Amino acid sequence: MRGCLILCACLLLVQVWARTPNQMQGYASYYSKSLKGKRTSNGGRYAPKSLTAAHRTWPLGSKVLVLEPQSGKKVEVTITDRGPHSRKRVIDLSYAAAKRLGLLRKGIGKVHITLIDSLRS
Repeated sequence: MRGCLILCACLLLVQVWARTPNQMQGYASYYSKSLKGKRTSNGGRYAPKSLTAAHRTWPLGSKVLVLEPQSGKKVEVTITDRGPHSRKRVIDLSYAAAKRLGLLRKGIGKVHITLIDSLRS
């Protein structure tokens, strides 16, 4: 009986993970430099020069590849915070990540994001 329960729990967990999409498209914005030093969801502090981002559901500590499709520019970021808080966006980038993608002038831009390394506990 106990073995059956453990097996069922494992199967359910695999199904939940399988439903988590590892690619998304949408709009990205970025954190203002004025938020420097503010706490993020992982307990650290926001550093504008770091390559970090906020995502609503992907695990904290995960590595994500962000592609700006018009220019072809890419950047790898680490998820350190929860957000964005606007339903129109899929990711909030650090200032440095947005700069590498050329989003600073526009403030917001279309991106493709791919989860490349998920740190599930």
